Amino acid sequence: HAALVGVEALAAMSYKGQVMIVMGDKVTRADTVRRLIERYRAGKPDLLMTALPKVGETSAGRVVLDENDALLGLVETADLRQAGASGKPICVGGREFAAAEIEEHSSTVNASMYLYRFEVLREALRHISPSNAQGELYLTDTVAAIARHGRVDTMLVPDPHDLMAYNTPAELLAIEE
Repeated sequence: HAALVGVEALAAMSYKGQVMIVMGDKVTRADTVRRLIERYRAGKPDLLMTALPKVGETSAGRVVLDENDALLGLVETADLRQAGASGKPICVGGREFAAAEIEEHSSTVNASMYLYRFEVLREALRHISPSNAQGELYLTDTVAAIARHGRVDTMLVPDPHDLMAYNTPAELLAIEE
């Protein structure tokens, strides 16, 4: 919802550039931001998102790829838990997956730092809905919406210390350490 409000405020000012969105729970190195911007400028995708290797237990959403390693979308952990408990499949990029299948095949997680083309983000936000485990508008749903008709690139941040997040007290403690 915050992104939607911000995008509409930018639209009211006739903004036409790029939009970087970073979740408020991020601790990152300046070089990571610099690399994101440089990579965006070099490739000019509709969306450039960051990902981290999936290591151990993490509350970060899973990056879902198809058999050709093309990005289909992201799945939040709350939706994985709900699907795992109910046995219902999760639809990502127009395909259905079991929660266990996503967990097993996702080797990377969402790092929640994005660089969008403004008009593409604005259009994608028009197509998201709160039909998920948390009843919220997920910014992450814009990834699948853009991937269906546009170009999404992923920048892997190989060192988890370069872009850290905390969704739980244990993750915050790890960052403090």
